Amino acid sequence: FHEVELAPLSAEECRAVARGVRPGIAVDELERVVHRSGGLPLLVEELASGADESTLVRSLRARLSFLDEQARSSALLLAVSGRPLPDGLPGADALVEARVAVRPAEGLLAVRHALLAGALVEGAESDEVRACHVRLAELSDDPAVRAHHLVEAGEHHGARAAALEAVHAAESPGGRADALLLAARAAGLDDG
Repeated sequence: FHEVELAPLSAEECRAVARGVRPGIAVDELERVVHRSGGLPLLVEELASGADESTLVRSLRARLSFLDEQARSSALLLAVSGRPLPDGLPGADALVEARVAVRPAEGLLAVRHALLAGALVEGAESDEVRACHVRLAELSDDPAVRAHHLVEAGEHHGARAAALEAVHAAESPGGRADALLLAARAAGLDDG
């Protein structure tokens, strides 16, 4: 994938975002939001809406408590995936409305911010995370992605088979090396 580093928002851009969230925000509070956010749009929005940094993760998790079980499961699936997924997940509209997810492109859905993804995964039971990895492996057509998720789920037989398939499908030496590392990790699951 191609990574693009974005510079923080300017002070004026932070003010505009904060006013978009809370049009009547007092000037002194607005300046605190600008100063404390470090130019990160998510923090600008959260701080402008009244969240404190120490309770930001709790605030983000609280949004999930208002969603139904299917939407919460979809949110965790998105968080575990670490990448956008097709926009057909149950509760997708509710996740976007709750500002948990965004639609970065037509037909795709993603967790709104890495901080939120981390909070989702951290707050989940290990069995839930494992089930997400298994589901993501089932959803993927890419053997390397399947192998990764099966390794994370502790499914050594399926992970090893998918990793070996990825070795044969790799089109570059780097891709083959990555697939071989996954195969080695899968083989190591037998011991641990």
